[in-house]
Amino acid sequence: MPEKKKTNKVANYFKEVKSELKKVAWPTFKQVRNNTVIVLVCVLIVGAFIALLDLGFSAGFKAIIDKENPTQVEQQVQTGDAGEVAPAEQGEADAN
Repeated sequence: MPEKKKTNKVANYFKEVKSELKKVAWPTFKQVRNNTVIVLVCVLIVGAFIALLDLGFSAGFKAIIDKENPTQVEQQVQTGDAGEVAPAEQGEADAN
């Protein structure tokens, strides 16, 4: 007996869902297309804005870092100590 009540509840639920979906005002294809275009344009505008902010902040932070440590950067450039092995050091490393 309990299974029949459970089945009736499930069937009743789906009948109510079908009834509610009939009340929904579904958009036309033209409305969907227009809304899609609006969303895509907004996404592109926001994406470009974020890209510009990222570019600006990157340049700003780089300028700040370069101003704080100009001698360290110059020394690395002059000695070639930018994380790579200089040619003279490479020969010595191969000999070992």
